Amino acid sequence: MPDAPELARVLAASHLKAPCSPAIAETGSPAEIARRWHDALGVMDGFAGTLLESAQLTAVRRLADEYLAGRTALFRLRMTTDRIVATDGHLIADQAFHRGDGTPTFAGVQFGNLPRACDVLAELGWAALSYQRLGAGDRVDLLRREYAGHTADDSPKSLFHHYIAQGAVVRCAVACLQYEQGDASAGRSARELLDIAFEHCCMGRIVMAIVGGPPGAGKSTVASSIGAELGWTVIRSDEVRRDMVGGAPGAGSSEWLSTHFSIAATERTYAELLRRAGVRLGLGESVILDATWAAAAQRAAAGERAAAAHSVLVSLRCDVAALTAETRVGRRIAAGRDISMATVAVARQIASAFEPWPGATTVDTSPSLPETLAGVLATLRMATTPLPLAGNRAVP
Repeated sequence: MPDAPELARVLAASHLKAPCSPAIAETGSPAEIARRWHDALGVMDGFAGTLLESAQLTAVRRLADEYLAGRTALFRLRMTTDRIVATDGHLIADQAFHRGDGTPTFAGVQFGNLPRACDVLAELGWAALSYQRLGAGDRVDLLRREYAGHTADDSPKSLFHHYIAQGAVVRCAVACLQYEQGDASAGRSARELLDIAFEHCCMGRIVMAIVGGPPGAGKSTVASSIGAELGWTVIRSDEVRRDMVGGAPGAGSSEWLSTHFSIAATERTYAELLRRAGVRLGLGESVILDATWAAAAQRAAAGERAAAAHSVLVSLRCDVAALTAETRVGRRIAAGRDISMATVAVARQIASAFEPWPGATTVDTSPSLPETLAGVLATLRMATTPLPLAGNRAVP
C-alpha cells in the first residue's frame, strides 16, 4: 500500500505539469460532470432491488444532483483556475507498485469511457477511494492535506467527498457489469462501493446552519465552536452590521445604538448576511450564520436562500435563563472585547419581541460547552443523513 504523503507528492507533481486549456477545462463543466454521474447511475439502475438497494441508490442520485445543482459557481471556478487537466488515467492506490530501485510508481488504469481529462481533485478522490477500500480510511484526510500543501489547492472538503463518491459510483457500475458476467465477488464489491458513495455524498452535503437566540443566549459561542470543530465558515451579524456602518465602534449612547438596531438597519444587515452566505454555499462551503433570528420573516428568507443553493437548512435556537443571559451581556460589555453592540436594554427588547420559532432545535447553553456542542453536532449529523434506508438485497 503506497504511503499517503508520497502518493500526494507524485500526484501533485503530475498535475502541476499536466496540460490544461480552455478545451480541456470544458470536461470539468457541471453538465459534463453530471453526465458522468448519470451514465454510471444508469447502469446501476438495472441492478436496483436485486444486487443493489433501491432506496440507497435513489438517495445517492438525489444527493449527487443536489450538490451539482447548487455548486455551479464552484465548478466554473475550477475551470478557470487550471484545475482541470489532461491525465494519464485514474490512479488506483491498491494497484501501486515499486521499481526495483525503490522509487515509487503508481499504476494508472481506466475503466470504460472515462475521460482522459478531469479535475485534479477527481483523480485524488480515486486514490482516496482505494485507501478506504483497503481499510486505510485514516489516510484519506492525510492524502488531501499533503496534496494541498504541494499544490495550494484550497478547494472545499465537500468537493473532495463529491469526487470520492463519483469514483465509487463509476467503479460500482463496472462491478455490476462484472457480476452480470459471472464474477460473484464483484457483487460484494458493488454493494461496498455503493455504501461508500452514499457515505461521501452525505459527508459532502452543504449546510446552512442558522444559530439564533436573544443576546446572551450563547449563540456566538455555539456558532464559533461548530465552526472550529467542523471547519465551516462562521458569518456573524455583528460583523456584518459593523461593516455596513463603516466600522464605527460599538460604544455610544442609546440613541446611537438605536440607529443600528432600527428595522431598516436590521433588514439591510440580514440581507447582506444571506448574500454572503449564498456566495459561500455556491462555492461548496457550509456556513454558520450567527444572528438573533428573532423574526419569522428573517428565518423564511434564510430558508429561501438555502433552498436556492440546494443546501440543507438547520435552525438552532440557543436558550438560557433570562438572568443568565443578561449577566453574560453585562460581562461582555464590561470586558470590552466583543464586537456585539447589544446592551442589556437592547437584549431585553429583543427577548420580549422574539417571535415563536417552531422549526428550530432548542439548544440549552447552560451546561458545559463540550456537552452542549456534542448535542449540536449530533443534530447536524442527523440533518445531513437521509432517513434510514430500507432495501431488499436478493444477493447475499
